[in-house]
Amino acid sequence: MKSVFCRVKQLVPCLKSEELEALLKEATKLNCYAYADLQDWQIPYILVMLRVFIPSESLKKSRKTKIRFFYDQSARDGEALWIDGDLQAKLFRAFYWKNKVARIDEISVTADYLADKNASIAPWQLERFLRYV
Repeated sequence: MKSVFCRVKQLVPCLKSEELEALLKEATKLNCYAYADLQDWQIPYILVMLRVFIPSESLKKSRKTKIRFFYDQSARDGEALWIDGDLQAKLFRAFYWKNKVARIDEISVTADYLADKNASIAPWQLERFLRYV
């Protein structure tokens, strides 16, 4: 799970622990972990879709833009992304400046991040986050 949390931190610049904890709480509330055919490596790509990341909630308020994640139109809903293993929906990260889209990046939705041996998270954070999974 440490790699999952680190991947979320990679996807969301200046992610604060409380933001990640809020994502995990929301995922638990929505029962996201019970999606049919969901694999552990897919969890970060569900989590980032659960909220809009605003600058005032970021680590030391250092995130300068609002960030939102979304899948292209081939995805009917969140659960459909995991049920249909052949679905090739693309994940995007949009940066908003003054309520206008400033930039959109396509995100690679793969399990490659699991091979990162340098993924690190403080032990107290890991313990805290594992309560929600």
